Amino acid sequence: MTKKYTYLVHIALFLAAMILLCLGFFLESPNGGLITEQRAMPTCKEVQEVAEETRSDATAPQGVTREFHFTLGNNLTEKQLMFYVINSNTKVYINGELVFDKHRSETNKVSATGCYWVNLTLLRGTNSDKIKVTATRDVINVETVKYKVLENQIGYISISEFDSVTGAQFAKALKQLQKKNIEGLVVDLRNNPGGSLSTVCDILDSILPKGLIVYTKDKNGKKEEYTSDEKHRLNLPMSVLVNGQSASASEIFAGAVQDYGKAEIIGTQTYGKGVVQNLFDLKDGTSVKLTIAEYLIAGQFGINGKGVTPDVEVQYEKDAQNPDRDNQLEKALEEVKNKL
Repeated sequence: MTKKYTYLVHIALFLAAMILLCLGFFLESPNGGLITEQRAMPTCKEVQEVAEETRSDATAPQGVTREFHFTLGNNLTEKQLMFYVINSNTKVYINGELVFDKHRSETNKVSATGCYWVNLTLLRGTNSDKIKVTATRDVINVETVKYKVLENQIGYISISEFDSVTGAQFAKALKQLQKKNIEGLVVDLRNNPGGSLSTVCDILDSILPKGLIVYTKDKNGKKEEYTSDEKHRLNLPMSVLVNGQSASASEIFAGAVQDYGKAEIIGTQTYGKGVVQNLFDLKDGTSVKLTIAEYLIAGQFGINGKGVTPDVEVQYEKDAQNPDRDNQLEKALEEVKNKL
């Protein structure tokens, strides 16, 4: 009798616990229930798995809200954060802060914190056929530097723009070319619109000897100088390709190596943009761009409205019989060969 009584008590306690658990579960959320999961910072693949898991999760009753709590690790930045807006009954938290809730439309603007997937419906053709695609937003580092080894062990580096990533990409390219024992170098800046002043100066610092690279001068004569140190100096025969679309930071690069006698400039006259311009916000939400200073190369000459004059002027000539032929590059290679 005692064993049977004990058995019944255990069953009663178990049933009571289950009833209390269910009541607490359904009273916790106005949507009928709440499932909370603590998760570490997810990778894109992991988040996709979460998405599929949520869609097919039979344990989440109709009307129950699933919550996913993501935590940024000590070695992770918000830009690395990736999450997927899963379904209509999902809330996403990051470090305890609600960043997405389907029932609060303003939280949909959280996309700036990282990458995520967006379902798009596109209208195509005269019949406006609907095409559904999934687009991924992510942090993309554009490859601004390309390199290869050409004939006579001459290295070739093309820089499309001077972005924040260009310095590291140039250093990697130069290192890889030096491992292949290049004996000369051609740097191609044709159609390079410019970019970051600090980036081009960092690259020039790895090429030039100690000294002044470029400086800015405002209307009051105030100067700000950018210099190279003694740590790095490139001792290779070198030529630089430019054209009429090489502007701003490209012209600083070409003008500086020309001024130091480190390279021959090959091609055509550059664009001629050598001014510092800043944006100033106005109270009505608009802004105005003002020119506040001018760039001057170390040799005391300005490039604004003038450009950099090549040492060897060569117009590009398209070869209909051989579209891949590049007569300007051929001349740049010839100039380097003459110094080997």
